[in-house]
Amino acid sequence: MFSDDVAVRERVLGLLPLMLLASALDAAQAVQGIGLTALKRSGSILVYFVIGYGLLVPAAVPVARTWGITGLWVAMAVANALLVVLQGTGFHRHSARLVVAVATR
Repeated sequence: MFSDDVAVRERVLGLLPLMLLASALDAAQAVQGIGLTALKRSGSILVYFVIGYGLLVPAAVPVARTWGITGLWVAMAVANALLVVLQGTGFHRHSARLVVAVATR
């Protein structure tokens, strides 16, 4: 966006929807991570990050070689979507336990 090179600007504009998707998924997983932290389950967050980003790390170079920068943004969006699912599931599981514990008092 800040380049004088027209080809670079066109490439960035073409990738913008994918970049926004990856960013929105990252924001969603961050909110759920904050919820898990509030439930004092930060260890779970680390496990989910090892899974989500752990799968991304070995895939990054082959994806970049095959599909370039577009493939990397897709891989990032997929990793963030996986974190949304993992952390969302973890949050709902741990918060449900809290509700049951409070209800039995």
